[in-house]
Amino acid sequence: MGGQYGFDRLILHNAVVHTMDDRETIAEAIGFTGGRVTAVGTREAVRNAMPAAPERDLNGAAIYPGFIDAHHHFCFAATFAGYPEIR
Repeated sequence: MGGQYGFDRLILHNAVVHTMDDRETIAEAIGFTGGRVTAVGTREAVRNAMPAAPERDLNGAAIYPGFIDAHHHFCFAATFAGYPEIR
């Protein structure tokens, strides 16, 4: 283990991986190297792409690779600050 995100190589399997492509493909495994997605597909395909990588069973949990929740509630900022800062 190591790297920027706590691992150098990792396979997550037994998951529902939403690839977010135009076909709405769902995969069962995803592999990471150095914090970046390097393989997506069946568990066998990801294992073949990343031999000897450590694995974690996600017990059917959903994964949305690259999804960032970037919304903000300005009403809360206004409430806590007394007025919104919107420069």
